[in-house]
Amino acid sequence: MKQAITLVKETKKLKGGTVEYWALRWHGRNGKFHSKGLGRTDKVSKRQALKKKRLMEQGFDAVPGSRNIGKCMSLKAYTDLYFEARSRELADKTIQAYQNAARYLIGYFGEHKPIDQITRADAALFKSALAAGKLKHVMKRKVDLETTTVNIHMRGIKAVFGKAVADELLPYNPFDRTVTNIKKSTDWHYVSGSEYQKIMEHASPKFQRIISLCRLAGLRRTEALQLEWCNIDWDKCRITVVGKNDWQPKARKTRTIPMCPELTTILLDAYEAAPEGQSKPLADIYDENLTRDVKATVKRAGVEAYGKPLHTLRKSCITDWAGQYPMHVVKEWAGHANIATTQQFYLKVQDSDYERAATSSFWKKVTENVTENEKNGSNGQHETTNKETQATD
Repeated sequence: MKQAITLVKETKKLKGGTVEYWALRWHGRNGKFHSKGLGRTDKVSKRQALKKKRLMEQGFDAVPGSRNIGKCMSLKAYTDLYFEARSRELADKTIQAYQNAARYLIGYFGEHKPIDQITRADAALFKSALAAGKLKHVMKRKVDLETTTVNIHMRGIKAVFGKAVADELLPYNPFDRTVTNIKKSTDWHYVSGSEYQKIMEHASPKFQRIISLCRLAGLRRTEALQLEWCNIDWDKCRITVVGKNDWQPKARKTRTIPMCPELTTILLDAYEAAPEGQSKPLADIYDENLTRDVKATVKRAGVEAYGKPLHTLRKSCITDWAGQYPMHVVKEWAGHANIATTQQFYLKVQDSDYERAATSSFWKKVTENVTENEKNGSNGQHETTNKETQATD
């Protein structure tokens, strides 16, 4: 049964005298009494107060859970609660990215801003301020954000407020229209086999291990760093990516990847040379300066510099897989939730594809197939005509 909201006049004693103001009263589903002030009676008319009462009733009908909240949570209180509740559900880097987005949000609205007072118009203005660089003061590193980075922050904020809608704290997500689908660039450098060999020749043994894990097994950077010897099946030549207590792979998905002979040799040599008690192949590599160090290795090898050195090695591996195996297999080995991700962002047309097409007998095969089809069609027509003639006779 719907519980009524009552509009009442309440009296408040101030230094200058007694003041009357409008207030709404109701009982929540939890049995607790709640109230909300609407303003002084000399500034808010009864008609305006009744309108606010109807709006609140409509909000309660749309979001029943909000009936239990007399005063909506502040932005700081809600985001703190969100990160505490989801700390074991989301990856550490995802939490960190969302926290950075929340810092921008609090820097713009203030930590005491009630979350139910943020409108879609406010959300649009916040995005504009973020894109214009007006919130650089929030972070220690005061940098201008690219369009893609702004969109990533808006995507995180949308997810944070989406939880408030799911928990019936808000009737709608004010940030649900601020995320723009920007197509990621497919212009990335494919690291060929010869370039990979050059890089390996100029890499130290520890960097050879992570470079080969990314280029020959398609591992993500953190997956390679978190790999343990016990996750390698030497007999079947397979690597299993599996989460630990302090780390989880992307989407918390466990997957098994084949080891080619070249990678098996590199890891087996490293395993035999590893100190007793060392559980990881890359225990001697620190994540902090890894990109810088790999870029320096690429430069020493005389290979043209390219962005995201380890991630590009992974993408090059996935491109090679796509040329030899069915797409559903490639998607599984790559650890993608959607095969469209594999096809759109991880595959690249290579010069060798053009060369193979230019030197192959592709057109000859096409014309042969056409001729064969025409021949079969002609024979089939004659056979049909003969049968029809026999039937008529």
